Amino acid sequence: MPYLPVKYKRKDYKLVGASMPLRVSNYLEVYSLARGISKSKILTELIQNFIYEKTSLGATEDELILDIAKRTSKEWMKRKSRYSSLTFGNYKKGLEKELHRKGLSSLQIDKIIENIKRK
Repeated sequence: MPYLPVKYKRKDYKLVGASMPLRVSNYLEVYSLARGISKSKILTELIQNFIYEKTSLGATEDELILDIAKRTSKEWMKRKSRYSSLTFGNYKKGLEKELHRKGLSSLQIDKIIENIKRK
């Protein structure tokens, strides 16, 4: 049983890992214990502020998905010219696996695939 319990709820949440400098991690731990606030709550608030700021500047989820599609289009063109036997179907399967492994939803992955330029 913890000596300094922290209240939290986990409904509709997802574990997100991050590496950070030891100094930052230590301060986060000390702040969390001193204030009785979970590290998740602190980081969630910081990230929500980050999202608000970025979306205010035009970085909506739809825009970010289009940016990912542009990056993957460029990568497709590079690989297509380098490996003549590579088909878009094979590239798409590998890309879908990677995006799924990185935590994107099926809907987001479908939107990215739909927007890839296959010239």
